[in-house]
Amino acid sequence: MSLEWEIRALESGREFTRCAQLMTETDPWKCLQWSRQQCESNLTHSQLRVDGAFSEEGVLLGFLASMAHGIGLEPLIEYLCVDAEVRNRGVGSALVEFFELALHPQARNLYLFVSDINPNAQRLYLRLGYLPVGALPNYNLEQQTEFLFRKTRGPLR
Repeated sequence: MSLEWEIRALESGREFTRCAQLMTETDPWKCLQWSRQQCESNLTHSQLRVDGAFSEEGVLLGFLASMAHGIGLEPLIEYLCVDAEVRNRGVGSALVEFFELALHPQARNLYLFVSDINPNAQRLYLRLGYLPVGALPNYNLEQQTEFLFRKTRGPLR
């Protein structure tokens, strides 16, 4: 059975609350024991844009939170989260493609952080052309590392 969705900016507090709930049910946030309130507070930060993938029935399937000027003055994916019920069906890839092509088609470099406790996300990003360019050991927890990934379309000049 094929899954259809549309990607659009979140419009209501209820949608942000659902995103926060998805985060608390998903690693790395689940492993890091983030509360729904903490997730929702982070998602509503003034510098973040949050776009969701919604089914034809209006159900939130996943979301991507990004910053236009995250690393230097270049775009950064802050959070990507897909409902466990629809993982491995293209939703995450579609959200990243939306970030790259619809939101930042002219960006020379695109960035994201991914945790060592989230190997599935690492595989997704590698498959989509992002490469590790740095590591932040003990970033969230002792013995845990966040990796900075970059996808480049060429040098800035």
